[in-house]
Amino acid sequence: MKKAFDIILVMPYPFTDHPSFPEGILANVLKAEGFRVGVIDSPHWQDPREFTRLGRPQLFFAIVPGPVDSIIMNFTPTGKRRREDLYQMDGNAYFAGLPPGVGARVRPDRSVITLANQIRKAWKDIEIVAGGMETSQRIAAHFDYQQQRIRRSILLDARLDLAVSGMGEIQIVEIARAAASGTPLREMKIPGTAVNLPDPPGDAEWIELPGHEDILNSPDLLLQSYRERMRAGMQGKGTRQRHGDRWIVKYPDPPYTSRDLDRIYNLEYSRTHLSSISMSPALTMNLFSITSHRGCLGRCAFCAVRGHQGGHVVSRSSESIIREVVEMQRHARWRGIVTDLGGATAEMYGMDEDANPVHPPYLELLRRLRNREDIRKVFVSSGVRFDLMLKYPELLEEIMRHHSGRFLRVAPEHTHDEVLSIMGKPSLSRFREFCRLFSQINRGLKRRVELAAYVVIGHPGESDHHVRGMKATLRNLGVDRVDAQIFTPAPGLLSTAMYVAGSDLRGKTLPVCRESRLLDRRKESVYPR
Repeated sequence: MKKAFDIILVMPYPFTDHPSFPEGILANVLKAEGFRVGVIDSPHWQDPREFTRLGRPQLFFAIVPGPVDSIIMNFTPTGKRRREDLYQMDGNAYFAGLPPGVGARVRPDRSVITLANQIRKAWKDIEIVAGGMETSQRIAAHFDYQQQRIRRSILLDARLDLAVSGMGEIQIVEIARAAASGTPLREMKIPGTAVNLPDPPGDAEWIELPGHEDILNSPDLLLQSYRERMRAGMQGKGTRQRHGDRWIVKYPDPPYTSRDLDRIYNLEYSRTHLSSISMSPALTMNLFSITSHRGCLGRCAFCAVRGHQGGHVVSRSSESIIREVVEMQRHARWRGIVTDLGGATAEMYGMDEDANPVHPPYLELLRRLRNREDIRKVFVSSGVRFDLMLKYPELLEEIMRHHSGRFLRVAPEHTHDEVLSIMGKPSLSRFREFCRLFSQINRGLKRRVELAAYVVIGHPGESDHHVRGMKATLRNLGVDRVDAQIFTPAPGLLSTAMYVAGSDLRGKTLPVCRESRLLDRRKESVYPR
C-alpha cells in the first residue's frame, strides 16, 4: 500500500520547482528533512473533491498562495478584473475550456480563505497552515482595497490552525517536526508564526496592536497598528491583537543567516513545472535568474519587502551562488546567460553588517561571475537604487558597460519632493544628480544604455498639480521610457494606512484620490496608452 504524504501543498497555480518560487523552496526544504511532500496545484477549487485526490496527509495541508497577494493578481488598482496571470500556463487567468468568469479563475479571490474553506469541506478535522505574502500581510486586521473595508485577521476568516509570517522555510520545517511529534498546530509557539488564542500572553515581551473592532470604529488606527508592528520587529517582540473574544498572537520572526540561505538555495531544483514541459510567463522570466540576497535597507512606505523579508540584508556566499550557476548548466535550456542576479535591490548584496562599505561587495560578485568561462553574460535585470549608485559610480559604470540590456531600470517613483518625502524616497535633486552621472558614463560607452523610470501615480499626498509636469520633468532629465503604475493600497503597508486614514504618521492631513477616473487621467498624462 502506498504510504500517505506527510504534508500536502495546495496552490492556485502550477507548481514550479525553482528557487525563485516559494513552493519550490518549501517542498525541497521539507524533503531534505525527510518529509514526504505531495502537491495539489491549480485545483478546480469549486469542487471539494479536488482536495482529496492525494488522500489525507499524515500531518497537515499547507496552502501556498504564491509570491503576490491574490487580490493584487486578480484586480487592477482601480478595481478592474485582470484577464492575465503570469504564474498560470500561457498567462491565462482562467481554466482552459471555460468562459471567463469569477468561478472560472484558476486563482480565486482571497485564495487562502477560499482554498482553506474548501479543504475543510473535504476533510472536516484536518489541520491547515498557510503562508506567503497573502497570509503574512493579513495576519493582523487590515484594509482590503477591492472591498474598500477593514477585514479581520486571515486566521479567523480562513479558519487556519497556524499562519506563517515572512518567507517561511525555517518555520515550515519546525512546524513539520513539531506536528510529527504530536503537537497540534494551534498549540505551537514557533517564531515567525501566528495563532488564534482565547487568551493573550501577558508579559512585557508582547506589543499590543489596536483591536479589530477599534480599527473598524476608527480606521486611522491602522497607522498606530503599523507603527507598533514595526516597533515589535525592531525590538524582537511578538504582537497580540484582540478580535472580539479571541486574540491573534504573532511570535517574533526568526533570524535568517547567510548559512541558512546557502543551504536553501543549494538544494536541487529542476527549474521546471511539476506537470508540464511548457512554461508559464513567470518561469520563463525567472528560469536562469539568481537570488543573491534577501531584505532591503530602504524604507519605502508602499513596499512589502521590509515586512516580508526583513529590514536588513542577508546575503548568500559567493561560493553558494557559483554552485547554483554550475547546477543550472544541467538544464536543457541553459545557454550560458544568467538573466538576473540580485534581490529586492541588487546592489545591496553583501551589506549585511555594513550598509556603507567602501567597495560594494556586489561589484566583486559581478566580476567574479563575469570572469568565469562557463558564463557568457550576467544581466542585472531588476532595478537598482539610484541613490546608492551615486555612492558607487564604478559599480554603475560596470553594470552599464557589462550587465545591462537595452535599459537600466530605476525607480524615482515621483518628481515632486512633497510626495517623495511621504513615500520615503530620495529627493528629486538626488535623481537629477544620478541622471547627470548616468549620461556622463553613457558618453563613454560603445553601446548607449537607455534609462527606464518607474513612477507611482495616486500615492497618498499627491494632488493633480503634482502630476502635471511629471512627464516633461522626466523627459528633460533624459529618461527614455516611463512605466507608470497607479498606487495599490495593499494590506499591511504604511502607505495603505495613510490611504485609509487620510493622514501621515504625524497626523498631518493628506490628499487622497479614490476616484478611478481621476487616477486613470493622471496616469494617462504621464504614460499614454
